[in-house]
Amino acid sequence: MVAIPLNHPGQIIEVGVIDSAYAKAYNFCMNVALAPGLEKFVSRKLKTGAYLDASDVIRESLRRWKDQEELEGAAAEWLEEEIQAGVESPEMPGGQAFWRELRSELHKEHKNGSRRR
Repeated sequence: MVAIPLNHPGQIIEVGVIDSAYAKAYNFCMNVALAPGLEKFVSRKLKTGAYLDASDVIRESLRRWKDQEELEGAAAEWLEEEIQAGVESPEMPGGQAFWRELRSELHKEHKNGSRRR
């Protein structure tokens, strides 16, 4: 068993010995410096009791960030497919130049987070 101190004074959790191959494969240890505001955020999350330690909070945050980026990528792909469908539709007005300009404008708005339309 390995004893790992938590971020709460006097509290320690015991965990099983971790295989070194596992540790290497998953970059088991990483030190990250946080701005004071983020440290307070992590501390608040720990106080809720929903997380075991600061690493749990950071892992959850990174998972959510990754999920958000994947969703944004899917949204961009969807937008491109819809634009292409418009370009190929005989019922839609405008020529190739119109669609190139619209595609460029929509991608810029999407990248900037505009919800103007």
